[in-house]
Amino acid sequence: MLQVLRLTRWAQAQPPGSAWLTVAEQTRWHGFSQAARKQTYLAGRWQLRIELTGLLGGEPAAQPVDLAASGATTLAGTGLHANLSHSGDWLAVAIADAPIGVDIEQLNPKRDVLGLAQMVCSPAQIALLQAQPDALLRMQQFYRWWTLKEAWLKHRGQGLQFPTLQSLAFEAAGPDIAPAASGMLTEPPLAVALVSASALGPLPALPTGTPWQHLSPGSPPHPAAR
Repeated sequence: MLQVLRLTRWAQAQPPGSAWLTVAEQTRWHGFSQAARKQTYLAGRWQLRIELTGLLGGEPAAQPVDLAASGATTLAGTGLHANLSHSGDWLAVAIADAPIGVDIEQLNPKRDVLGLAQMVCSPAQIALLQAQPDALLRMQQFYRWWTLKEAWLKHRGQGLQFPTLQSLAFEAAGPDIAPAASGMLTEPPLAVALVSASALGPLPALPTGTPWQHLSPGSPPHPAAR
């Protein structure tokens, strides 16, 4: 069950230097060449520690956060799972009792969503997008699918796999059994998606935008053909 979902501007996180990062986090942090990417990474790791402090007590720098060899966030000895995402000025932190994936994407009307859909959507989803005459609704639906698919991969600890993304359908589900949820904020224009290994349970209200859509990925996708 989801315990924390925090959406915030990454510039609002105030990490005290970087000495509190673990060795694995330091290695990843130093691997970023762009200063802005290093700042967002640092802000996200610190915000995760702030949220854990609210759940577990103690001090942020002492929270049991690290990275697995795969790059996935670990919270040893807590029984909790965490995932982070960032887009534009925003970052998201999700913490749950089961493996969790969160993805956010700031809507960009300059993007060719029909072109991008060819890489990540199924033929049926592409047809629905092509049939949508309203450009805003078309863009919003694409970003809903895109974030849901990314969050699905993240909760499984998998990297980018286009055949798997294309196979994910997502179907309506009741809130008591839904392992996935999609939200759309209007200010800022931001798509938010959560996918868990178990039912998410009650979700916090979004500050602006539409109510959550409760979903299930449907049948597990077949492994990509080799």
